[in-house]
Amino acid sequence: MAQLGLELPRETMANWYIKCAMEYFQPVYDQMHRLLLQRDIIHADETTCQVLHEKGKAAESISYMWMYLSGSDGLAPIVLYEYQAGRSGVFPKAFLEGFSGIVQCDGYSGYNQVEDVVLAVCSAHCRRKFYEALPAERRKKLKLLDINSETDVKDIPLPDPEQMENMIPAEIGLVFFNKLFFIEKGLKGMGPEKRQEKRLEKEAPVWEKFWSWIEALKPLGGSKLEKPSIIQ
Repeated sequence: MAQLGLELPRETMANWYIKCAMEYFQPVYDQMHRLLLQRDIIHADETTCQVLHEKGKAAESISYMWMYLSGSDGLAPIVLYEYQAGRSGVFPKAFLEGFSGIVQCDGYSGYNQVEDVVLAVCSAHCRRKFYEALPAERRKKLKLLDINSETDVKDIPLPDPEQMENMIPAEIGLVFFNKLFFIEKGLKGMGPEKRQEKRLEKEAPVWEKFWSWIEALKPLGGSKLEKPSIIQ
């Protein structure tokens, strides 16, 4: 329009965006929402954002963008965003109404309000707790394995009992999760059934050793290590 010599006010263009979103994109969004609720697993997370000139709220106040996406089930991926003014559990409860599968999240208590679902803790968030429990000098020497990284990494062996004696508990927990992430990196690209088969074959033994180890762990009350040790 500017090239044609027509100057449009920002307010006019903003109103056009809103009208197009409501008239044409909202029905598509609603249909994707209905299809998402039919899946077996949904990943959920929320992050802070700020909105200027929002009615009833100061410009510097915090609002939230909630995100919901489908799992790697071989079907067309669905990713939906939902803006809300707060972080209350009523928001995911309303958005996920009618869903009865697995909700993978970060352990935030607000997801406990979602009814008729199984909550699954995100391994990346759990691993982070062990990482944060490490002393700063040891933390600098370690890297968190990213399964989406294109860099080749070597296999990560689990420590034997003798090696564990020379490691602090947070370091041991981190090794378990890095081992799981290494295995998961090798399963990328497989179909869901094949990936499940390999997970049971390769990851289940690691989880069994992890639970045996963590059940014997006795962290100090109030310590950083106490949080990941109570995820069970």
